Amino acid sequence: MPEAARRQHREGRVLARFSYLDGALRDPAILQSSHSQLLDDAALLALRQARCPAPPAGLTGRRLDLTVWISFRISSS
Repeated sequence: MPEAARRQHREGRVLARFSYLDGALRDPAILQSSHSQLLDDAALLALRQARCPAPPAGLTGRRLDLTVWISFRISSS
């Protein structure tokens, strides 16, 4: 959660896509915006900085196209 979004009490979710190939995420993109540039940018940054495990033997060299929801919620605790 970006600190600026937390201060503004912004919450939302982003639908993002990316490809996984040999332990790396590639080509992240927003498919459905949260309607907050702060949250959309944070989702893309999270995907760009993600560390992934190496692929299992059967997936080495194979590109997987994935779509995920990334939620930003301010916890009350």
